[in-house]
Amino acid sequence: MSTPLDPSHPSPNARHSVRMPLRAGLGGLTLDLAFVMRYLDGDPRNEGGADGLAGQYIVTFVLHRPMLSPVDEYTSQLAEEVNGDSHIVIADPAAAALSVPSMSEVVLHASSGADDFVFRGVPNARGRLHRIKSDPFQAANFTDAESRTQLALASILSAWSARLDVPLRVFQMESLELRTRSVRRNFVCPFLDVPLVAPVIPISDDFRACAAMYREALNSNSALYQFLCLYKVLEGIRNLRSRVKKPNDVRPDERIPKDTIAFIPWLNTIFPGWTGWDAMAIKSIFRTEVLGKKAATVIQDYLRPIRDEVAHFFTHSGDKMSLDANVLQTKVHQWLHLTRCLARLLMKNQFPEEMLLPGKLGNLTEGGGEPSI
Repeated sequence: MSTPLDPSHPSPNARHSVRMPLRAGLGGLTLDLAFVMRYLDGDPRNEGGADGLAGQYIVTFVLHRPMLSPVDEYTSQLAEEVNGDSHIVIADPAAAALSVPSMSEVVLHASSGADDFVFRGVPNARGRLHRIKSDPFQAANFTDAESRTQLALASILSAWSARLDVPLRVFQMESLELRTRSVRRNFVCPFLDVPLVAPVIPISDDFRACAAMYREALNSNSALYQFLCLYKVLEGIRNLRSRVKKPNDVRPDERIPKDTIAFIPWLNTIFPGWTGWDAMAIKSIFRTEVLGKKAATVIQDYLRPIRDEVAHFFTHSGDKMSLDANVLQTKVHQWLHLTRCLARLLMKNQFPEEMLLPGKLGNLTEGGGEPSI
């Protein structure tokens, strides 16, 4: 049973910091972790679950400097426990070094559409801005709370970045439902250590181009840029196939599996044998609306419209800039996992020799299995 606590903070007895399993999905991509508070049977606060219900929310953003990670890559911590960082100085001792006033808190007012938010930024021990938290506000659920505050705060961060010529990166976004004190936050899956394999020689020019774009995607921490790079791989291979048709060219059926029993075996034919799958990763990849559909159909009907939205920053009139690209973040995250799967699927079918892993390395997970929880 829950004891009365300050409703603006989650219970200190709740386990909100966890160590993630080593094989939990696609490295570099983001998953949402939900920590749902449970009360006695019949308590109305048990309603809503990981999605949340209409009510008051607080959203916290932890910043970080580009070359430094504030936590171990396999650990997910409560925002209040993460020692974030940035290049923005607001307090001593950093403020004293720059001869600027020291502030214990920075109050930011941000508007987006019909929304008006109040954010409060605080310094770390060095005096640099490291965490920005919203005041309580009304939202329909976790997703609504996160998307609206993210859009509003992004405008401030982008303006600072442009005026001051420094990066401002959000390491972690965490939302708190005050009604239940349940917490949801994003987690970037770490890449695993992998064995060295000898490069295939010679490498064709077409594969070289696709591999370069795939590497660009994995090297980037921008979901929008990752998506554009992976889509370029898909587009390049489809153009190559229409331009160069080989006699008796029969390719494997490139289709999203329809039955859940086929999900993991399908993934194991696409990714190296050391890639593991858990329930969160499976859910993020296999969207209901595309199950059983051909890859070409998914690319044309679902991914192409998103690619156009991301790539085109101007309206049809050509004289007015569109809204900040952050409005597309949620949509891109929903499709990024599957887009990466399709990029690998087409690359392995189009360039079987260049993508081949020797011996047992390509078959460590042969036969599939059930996702671990």
